[in-house]
Amino acid sequence: MDRRRLRWAFIGLTPPYTESRARWPLPLRDMGSIPVLRLVPRHLLHGAARGCPPFCACLSSSSSSSSSSSSSSSSSSPPPPTSDSPTHTATDGVHVIDERVAYHNFATVYQRTVRYPDDRQVTFDILGQPAVGCASVLVFPFCTRTQRCHAIREYCPGLNSYLYGFPAGMTEAKHRSFLDAARAELSEEAHLISERWIELTAACRTWNADAWRAEKDRSASGDGASSSSMAVSGLPADKYSKNVCKMFMALDPQADPSPGALDAEESIQRIGPVSLEQLRQWMREGLLTMPHMLLAMYSLDYLRRHSMLSESA
Repeated sequence: MDRRRLRWAFIGLTPPYTESRARWPLPLRDMGSIPVLRLVPRHLLHGAARGCPPFCACLSSSSSSSSSSSSSSSSSSPPPPTSDSPTHTATDGVHVIDERVAYHNFATVYQRTVRYPDDRQVTFDILGQPAVGCASVLVFPFCTRTQRCHAIREYCPGLNSYLYGFPAGMTEAKHRSFLDAARAELSEEAHLISERWIELTAACRTWNADAWRAEKDRSASGDGASSSSMAVSGLPADKYSKNVCKMFMALDPQADPSPGALDAEESIQRIGPVSLEQLRQWMREGLLTMPHMLLAMYSLDYLRRHSMLSESA
């Protein structure tokens, strides 16, 4: 496959987990941006790859003034990043020697040129969503008593089809933390609330730290800063993406008496509680997008490790 083609490639990690009972704001180390799983411009694939967002309270002023992730494709697109300069950092001997914006709308495509240790220079198309800090959240609602999860069915423009999944979306400036963003998505898309939250990606590596520090330095010096990414722990969305995802599990959810409103362009059906066997069948048939499959795998692994699944489940 051509190296420039945007592909989904998820890394199968099995990190430890931590549990919290609705404690926020999150620690400073988690207040960065977490590249989102929704990897393509909204008008191409808004719902097909929705994933995990960052702590938007840490977004720079240029980011907060741009359109939020809830804006539809018909509204004005966010302003492009203010800087095309690369962050000249090296990873295992690979140096970024140039980076510039090739396309910008809800998502941004960067052309990044790197130099390998053997002096080869190659250019890649890199996807990101700088207006929201390259971050998103996914939520797995699960009832420990009934051993059922609460699913949704959402229209995915990229496939022109409805697929099953779970509440998910980008962080926005109104969110005070990743957990706050997860709460909002659970309310808006599933009409549920929960007091018991588990962050499934708490022990994941922190990404974009060098780029985030460089951007903050440029901003402090008055040189301008691109809000292309923020330091955040989570799962890399794709090998050709700056986006990072955070995943949560909401245990024993209850009906939300005052649910939030969906984004104008979203079309979501609330399926309600489904058995884990039904979920596994959807996964075998490929009726969920990859981010949501990964969320289900992480959640089931956590439940199994902590003896929270019944034998029949």
